[in-house]
Amino acid sequence: MTNKQKKNFVDFLQSKSAFYIYMKTYRERHLSINPDNIQDFLRDTEPQLAIIGAFVYPKHELSVYNRDFWLKINEEWLRHLENNKQEEETHSLLVDVDFIDVEKRMISGLGKDTASLNRRASGRLTFNQEHSKLIINSKMKLVALGQSRTTGDVLLMVNNQRGISHSISEHYHVSCTRNVVVGSKDFCQKVSKLLGIGDDYALLDCKVVSKSVNMIVFTLNIKH
Repeated sequence: MTNKQKKNFVDFLQSKSAFYIYMKTYRERHLSINPDNIQDFLRDTEPQLAIIGAFVYPKHELSVYNRDFWLKINEEWLRHLENNKQEEETHSLLVDVDFIDVEKRMISGLGKDTASLNRRASGRLTFNQEHSKLIINSKMKLVALGQSRTTGDVLLMVNNQRGISHSISEHYHVSCTRNVVVGSKDFCQKVSKLLGIGDDYALLDCKVVSKSVNMIVFTLNIKH
């Protein structure tokens, strides 16, 4: 593991109150093929093997820190690694994106990978039901607009760190459907400008290009 990966692993164990028992168990029960020094082991091993490749688990009758305990910690560690990988991939995708500040403040029939842009009145960008469900379940409340300096792609990022808030439009007369709506005239005007849309109403290709526990990223294009 690199120094960054080792720190990540130590921080993870500490968050589970398992760091010192991990060190103690390694010192007393490490696999015979592993070095005596735990730092040498962490340096030479892969992150995925940091727990299951470290030591022999104590028997149930000898310790509460037994096989079941360490297998559960290992499952959580692997999920932690996967989340980190997704975040790094998303960061790589967004590294050259300039996000565009916008002022803070149909629907049920939108097809797959489709959103609607309505510049009339106060302005509304509406997600279809599939994407709305994804956003609602994510518990993320903000929407940021950006454009890649490299490709020129128009991107929309749902997150909890930056942007303007979205709302949920509920249609109880149409099978209780719900759609996520970005209600901002400034936001819609800037989407229109970036995509070269002249009409007051347009359908957009809206596709997920990346998602993690911290953000969902969509690309926006004119739907032909």
